[in-house]
Amino acid sequence: MSSSYISGHFIRLRHQTRDSVRSLPPWPQYFPHPASAMISPFNILFLSFAIFFTLVYMAEQNPNDILVNIGGKQVPLSRVNKPHHRILDHNKKPVPDPNTFPEVEPEAREREAKLAEERKAAAEQREKAEKGKDEE
Repeated sequence: MSSSYISGHFIRLRHQTRDSVRSLPPWPQYFPHPASAMISPFNILFLSFAIFFTLVYMAEQNPNDILVNIGGKQVPLSRVNKPHHRILDHNKKPVPDPNTFPEVEPEAREREAKLAEERKAAAEQREKAEKGKDEE
């Protein structure tokens, strides 16, 4: 608070009548000049960001969330990406029944069968190599 504000306030008080002096506050330093009471726009911006991120963090916490194993990690079910038809409810797209889905696509089945054969052949070769080492 500037000293000129305080001294100007007391000069004005001296020139007023007794009745009007009684209605004024006794100590003007309790009521700072309005310019010093202004909040910086950066402080307002920081406060609004802090409130926003706090609310977002609180909204993400769900104590009843189901944990799912994905890649050996416990992941909350709410964090798993959902198909677009479940997010955009206003489109009224039909929700497919997971029980009627085929387990694996035909190409993937062929690929899995081929990989299983290769693994089996590699395991047999390892067994032959181990037997050859044991005999020596």
